[in-house]
Amino acid sequence: MKQNMPINHRIKWTDDELNQLLRETNNKININKIADNHKRTVEAIKFKLIRHSIKLIEDNPLTISLKEIQKITNLSKNDLLDGFKKIKYNYIINDNNDFNDVMNIIHYININVILIWIIIIFHLVFHF
Repeated sequence: MKQNMPINHRIKWTDDELNQLLRETNNKININKIADNHKRTVEAIKFKLIRHSIKLIEDNPLTISLKEIQKITNLSKNDLLDGFKKIKYNYIINDNNDFNDVMNIIHYININVILIWIIIIFHLVFHF
């Protein structure tokens, strides 16, 4: 039988709540305590931190590093890789990739997206 879910189960995260989460991880608060503070499960906390990590990677494709992501989220390399695999990058992550390979692949994908947008804008501006 399933346990009662926390009060904020399936409730959308607010910007304030995300900022509080990031302050708590920065202050190295235990993830179980963070989950209690937010009235969410530990899995929901990890999921939100992984989604935030993906956003950081996509917003900063050339500058963000694994160490920075781990410092921001307090998640292990394995938690991050597993989360990336489950959420977004399952088509490029396998058990043979280490984290640096994955970061390089993600950066490569993001750089290509940027280049495509530059080409599109160039064509629109110069009517080619």
